[in-house]
Amino acid sequence: TLSIVNSTIQNNGRHGVNTNNVVAPNIQSSTFSNNGQHGLSMTNVGTLVVPSSTFSANGQRGLYAAGIVTGSITNSVFTGNGDFAAYLNFNNGRLTGNDGNSGSGNGKGVMVFTGTLSGATTLAPNPTLPYSFERNLTVNSGASLTLQAGVVFKPVLDSDESLNVSGTLDAQGTAANPVLITSIKDDSVGGDSNNDGSATSPAGNDWTSIRVFSGGSISLNYTTVRYGGYFQYYCGYTCYYDYANLGIEGGSLSLNNSTVSNSGSDGIRTYTGSGGTLSIVNSTIQNNGRHGVNVNVSSASISGSNIYSNAQYGVYNGNTAITIDAKNNWWGDPNGPKPRGNGNGINYASHYDNVCKCTVIDRYYVDAVPWIGYQANSGQNVAWQAYVAEPVNTANGNYTYEHTDISIPTRSLPLAF
Repeated sequence: TLSIVNSTIQNNGRHGVNTNNVVAPNIQSSTFSNNGQHGLSMTNVGTLVVPSSTFSANGQRGLYAAGIVTGSITNSVFTGNGDFAAYLNFNNGRLTGNDGNSGSGNGKGVMVFTGTLSGATTLAPNPTLPYSFERNLTVNSGASLTLQAGVVFKPVLDSDESLNVSGTLDAQGTAANPVLITSIKDDSVGGDSNNDGSATSPAGNDWTSIRVFSGGSISLNYTTVRYGGYFQYYCGYTCYYDYANLGIEGGSLSLNNSTVSNSGSDGIRTYTGSGGTLSIVNSTIQNNGRHGVNVNVSSASISGSNIYSNAQYGVYNGNTAITIDAKNNWWGDPNGPKPRGNGNGINYASHYDNVCKCTVIDRYYVDAVPWIGYQANSGQNVAWQAYVAEPVNTANGNYTYEHTDISIPTRSLPLAF
């Protein structure tokens, strides 16, 4: 057993405290500072509850814990640690408390999660200490990860890192308080989390992906996902990484009033095979390095959304057995998506016709008609003929114009046309 209460652990050459197989330590209201490596380091910890403690100026991580089954970190302060503020590895575990934490001046000012989650974990917003994942964090089948309004997530780049959802990921942002999933270099939210001032700026490729697998579901409400989609074709020997901000591998992905942008590759894509479902409503897909949406799913619908400024297709449908319903969207041009207009394109089947010496479109794989602006710009053009001061029915606004082209005399009244 281990109990550290109302204590100060400081000035050690390595870790302040280092334990293995202490399954339920009692840590509360204590300070871990100026230690050479981690302030508090625990492996195979089982149950970890840390309230009202301070981790400061440690050479590496303020708090490192591995093998967590049940964890709670509340009302604690992380300042000036050399690496991650806190690093939490879960072994089919859950986090039951995480509010009231704060951080500043850490080498990586985030609370990192890795490993596997079971049961229910709900993350509360900590404005100066964003959450993160490094390597793989998996939400197991039957488990749930809920992001409350105002939560900021800043994943850390690793070539194999992603948030894998076989259970449920539910981001509960609001219009006034959205959820933000962004780069650790993004100082506009959650502070300067990589502690380098203005030396770096966020960009696509800064992290990899959030992926939903068969049986899993991701629901994003008032959520922004940006600067992921790590893409690297060649890295000196044989490397090929091709991610998207959001990936579908058989599960369901739903976006409502959300934004997916600035991916190094696709904004949303299917990685392997086919299957899964996609629903996008009142959202924005923009400024992604390749396609905005690139999927091979069993069903997909996109409506009321803005899809523009993606480097290649706005929406690319890889499952030609279906047609993606993408009506009533804005494509960046009032004449609609390419090839119909000049907006972000959609894919289609075509052939070259030797009679007209032109390319003929046989089928659109994405149904974009009507689009926002369609009626105002795609109606019949009526040439202006004349203006004559003729009577207007003020009751119904009807305009009457009379003109005789030919008159044929008869025995009675003439025939006038």
